[in-house]
Amino acid sequence: MNLWPVADRIKVAVIGVGALGQHHARYYADLATSGAVEFVGVCDEDTVRAEEIATKHGVSVLNNVAEAAKVADAISIVTPTITH
Repeated sequence: MNLWPVADRIKVAVIGVGALGQHHARYYADLATSGAVEFVGVCDEDTVRAEEIATKHGVSVLNNVAEAAKVADAISIVTPTITH
């Protein structure tokens, strides 16, 4: 059951899907199931890891931050602090 109108859903992406980022991806996938957000994709320097997490949650692999910014309204940056 969709609790939110489609027009109100925020498009979200996750940058960095390592040890902590994989959990952000899982949370957004769960929120997308309820209709709270639209989970649009993940990005990671490790393209194999990005593909693994994207496939697991049925979202796109985004090639870089610029691509993520084009398709998402909000982005979780889950990378080491020095890379922010």
